[in-house]
Amino acid sequence: APVAAGIPSLAALITRVDCPPALLSRAIDAAFRLGTPQHAQMLASFAKRRDPTPKHRAIALRALGDWAHPPLLDRVNGLWRPTITVGRAEPTAAPAAGTGNPLLDRAASATPATRLTALPLLPEDLGRSASYDEATALKRNLAPAQRAFLRVADEILNPSTPDEFGVVVPGDPAPLEVQLALVDTAAALRTKEASQPLFEKFSQTNTPIALRRAIIGFLAQVNAFQAADAVRLALADRDTSLRTAALPHLDRLEASTALPVLRPLLQPGTPTPVVQAAYAALARLGNADADPLIAEGLQQLLTGTLPPELHLDVLSASETRQQAAPGLKAGREQWLARIPTNDPMALRMPVLRGGDAGRGAVLFKNHPQVQCLRCHKIAGDGGTVGPSLDGIGKLRDRMYLLESIVRPNQAYAEGFKPAEGGLSAMPEGLADLLSPMELRDLLEFLSSLK
Repeated sequence: APVAAGIPSLAALITRVDCPPALLSRAIDAAFRLGTPQHAQMLASFAKRRDPTPKHRAIALRALGDWAHPPLLDRVNGLWRPTITVGRAEPTAAPAAGTGNPLLDRAASATPATRLTALPLLPEDLGRSASYDEATALKRNLAPAQRAFLRVADEILNPSTPDEFGVVVPGDPAPLEVQLALVDTAAALRTKEASQPLFEKFSQTNTPIALRRAIIGFLAQVNAFQAADAVRLALADRDTSLRTAALPHLDRLEASTALPVLRPLLQPGTPTPVVQAAYAALARLGNADADPLIAEGLQQLLTGTLPPELHLDVLSASETRQQAAPGLKAGREQWLARIPTNDPMALRMPVLRGGDAGRGAVLFKNHPQVQCLRCHKIAGDGGTVGPSLDGIGKLRDRMYLLESIVRPNQAYAEGFKPAEGGLSAMPEGLADLLSPMELRDLLEFLSSLK
């Protein structure tokens, strides 16, 4: 249980240069939980220092980003400790029975004969715990975090920027991890004031590509007037990933400007991720002039000349625009007419190619409903309910992998066949919990496990 009286002293440790690194995450969290304007400034000042590790500087920045929406679980140990904003001067009483922890509620309602153990004696203060309804209803004032962040953002981005005392301390730029956290925090705090310095950073050709990609997203999210210029610069860049990152934000440009940019991206020779993003951008433009470009892709699909990696993208774009464009609706109906109505696999054939293995890995590990990692192990990590998937991409083709997700009771890995009449431990319907794009990414990830 937390020692509430010690939290202010713990938070103060981030002001000391001799704070043991092992305590920094807890000290940052203590300052975040206390949540006063002074603690917001402490976190910001810590983030601009050069002596802590980049990891801890990034954690401090992201704590500022979470200021208005504190997580219900403790940031350090994952326990239920929602932050509340009342009674800071005095310890907050523990929640009444029936309003907080459902496990304790169940234990309290059990009769002594069925209760396995005595109820724990809870401390008077549970680290400012609250009921779920109370914790989700309360909001913290965002302004202190915004002010603290803006005071240090320029100094973190550009070491030649004078600090609040007018002093310039020469040094190298902040590590990339810290700069990426700064962009994420600017977006979370919706600090539009950071748009100009971040756009200047974006415009410098020696800025890391990962940082330039993040800045584009921030400028679009806060509706900065620099967003259109950033999109134009990114689309003219030679880096494929930067051009791809800009395409979702083509709506920042006028349709008359966006279409001439998109049209050449659909030509043969353009990297597949760029073409995929271009079709998605065409659908989002919602402009009738974009429909003929989607129709051309749909015609290529019907004639068999469209690369398999683009099948899902063209179908998705045509589905989005089919109500406004009768020609696209007719083309989709022609494609659907070729699909056997009794074959659940046929409709999913477009997901076989064109996915992103990186995004698929994230889905495999973190998707809240599918939760592949709970049953399958990769490189020693994961569960044992299902077979290990190490090397599965070398052992099985994409069709087998797809069918094992869509129809898990059709084939079984060695040693995992259920008893006579039983069903696979992998439930039916998992594929329906994923969008077609997600299923394609997951399949690409599994295929990459050689």
